[in-house]
Amino acid sequence: MKKTDIFITAVVIIILLPIFIAAFYNHPSADDFSYSVFTKRAIENGGNIIDIVKAAWRNNIGYYNSWQGLYVSGFILALQPAIFGEHFYALTTFIVTGCIFIGILILAKTIYKYVLKSESKRYWIVSLVTLFFVLEKMPSPAEGLYWFNGSMNYLFFLMILFIQIAELIKYCSEHKIRNLLSATVLAFLLSGGNHVTAFAGILVSIICFIFTIYKKQDRLSFIPIITGTIGFILNLTAPGTAVRAASINYKGNAIVTITHTAMAVLDRVDTWFTFSTLLFLGIICILMYEEIKKKNISLKISAILSILSYIVLAGMMCVPYQAAGNYGAGRLENTLFITFIVMITVITVSLFSNLIKYIKMPKNPEKIYIYAFGILFITLAGINYPTSKEVNYTTSVKLVKEFKNGIITGYNDEMNERIKLYLDEENKNVEVKPLVNRSEVISSGEISSDPTYWCNQAISNYYKKETVSLEKEKEEDKIEEIEELDENKQESEK
Repeated sequence: MKKTDIFITAVVIIILLPIFIAAFYNHPSADDFSYSVFTKRAIENGGNIIDIVKAAWRNNIGYYNSWQGLYVSGFILALQPAIFGEHFYALTTFIVTGCIFIGILILAKTIYKYVLKSESKRYWIVSLVTLFFVLEKMPSPAEGLYWFNGSMNYLFFLMILFIQIAELIKYCSEHKIRNLLSATVLAFLLSGGNHVTAFAGILVSIICFIFTIYKKQDRLSFIPIITGTIGFILNLTAPGTAVRAASINYKGNAIVTITHTAMAVLDRVDTWFTFSTLLFLGIICILMYEEIKKKNISLKISAILSILSYIVLAGMMCVPYQAAGNYGAGRLENTLFITFIVMITVITVSLFSNLIKYIKMPKNPEKIYIYAFGILFITLAGINYPTSKEVNYTTSVKLVKEFKNGIITGYNDEMNERIKLYLDEENKNVEVKPLVNRSEVISSGEISSDPTYWCNQAISNYYKKETVSLEKEKEEDKIEEIEELDENKQESEK
């Protein structure tokens, strides 16, 4: 590994430290409880690994029949870390980050070897810098890094999507059955997760099939399309999917969905393509300079990649809009954002490959790499140029500010007080104080003063309580405390 890569790796780790430190102040919330009741009971009853797996599968089948047809998600979400002990929930951030990195790393390695025909190991640092950027600029860290249920239901399957694309690239290059088999299995698993990445997987499989026909190669690549589509149909036609659709009570119009999404994609691109994004892309091009200059990719290929990327991103956005008339919550926004960054990176590299002959690079581009990364660091630290007038602070900067203001530590203390009440076996009707410290980054959701609220009931079932609720008489005080906290926060930021 080059010295510059070692230096940048050390810098990245240091900058990302607040993200991982904050993980130890994090706590489960909302669907974390409702999806893991069976596995929690299995552990409490002294069950072994087989018992836990059975409990997770029971949860999977239950949700397939009662709420949503995600025939893989229900199993994974039942294994949220806190079932093994409250403090294990800190692993959420590490698990999700690992999923993102593995997906990007495998895809980058595949592109290096099979597209650029390079034996260089530098795909590792390219993947690390990409991970650094997406973690710092993630639209909703609360739902992407600190909430197991929300993040794993999307970002785990985004990892599967990236690995499936890698397997399809390998198959198109070497036509080995093992790669086709892997892509086929991954396509079916992908359709058992969220509908967004599932549909993206089908689109990618179709693109691969068209490519093999164009190249007059064997046409076995249609198989992942079949398995992905079968899985998608199983997902959409599940009894639980019908129940959820009825609760939303929205009838999508295909024409409206397509026309609205066509413009919405451009709006997202305008939001995400900031000055810091441009710097990031420049760094990637410098990192890949030696490999890119040996591969002359035509502008025609770059144009095709741009069109296909637009189609896939639009397809991903069409799915939630057709189902509910909106583009989903922060966890979905995170998925779209990371997908966009990977797509725009590939497109930029292909363009740079064509334009590199017109650019006179210095003998040692590593110096530019260091300078560019330094500017990116300063930019991400707050000197940013987002489309909105407000400064768009990065995840680490937000966390440092919240640590400084005592919000994260205060939130952790309040949640620990609640857990003491939840674990008190003699108290069957628990009333907890409303949260005063609400982190923008790590906390997601609050319970209600109404014990019949679904989130309250999920916690009641999880901790074997009859009722769980907020103290009603404290609600007005809660509002005053939050207003006071916001004033102090604003004053501190000034």
